[in-house]
Amino acid sequence: MVVQKRSNLSDDIISDLIRAKVEGEKFTDEEIVQATMILLGAGVETTSHAIANTFYSLFYDDKSLYGELRNDLEFVPKVVEEMLRYRFGLSRRTRTVKQDNNLLVVKLKKGDVVIAWMSAANMDEDMFDDPFSIDIYRSNNKKAFNIQIVKDCT
Repeated sequence: MVVQKRSNLSDDIISDLIRAKVEGEKFTDEEIVQATMILLGAGVETTSHAIANTFYSLFYDDKSLYGELRNDLEFVPKVVEEMLRYRFGLSRRTRTVKQDNNLLVVKLKKGDVVIAWMSAANMDEDMFDDPFSIDIYRSNNKKAFNIQIVKDCT
């Protein structure tokens, strides 16, 4: 497909990658294939999980929301923002400690594995009132991705 696109560029991501230059160099066919596979995989997985989690929440967590949303589609943006907060798709990241340290009074040794539960930030009671409930009227639900780094732990 990349080879075919090279002779017939159009308005799509593969054509954009063919046209792109990084430090004056164009991507190879292999680099374009790898980039599109990553984009496709990431986009399909996160989007499908977000949709499934939203429907789960609408039909299980708070059944009244579906009726509200069905009667007034103006709520769609608010539901999307709240679902990104309430059912955060990227739940955890693992990191390996590079050097012994005492991060936040926890003794960590080189080679230890630390798991950061990213979704926990969206349940912070200091940031969100009643964080374990769905609230499409929440005024600050757009802060769901505003995770602050407390300390450099390299």
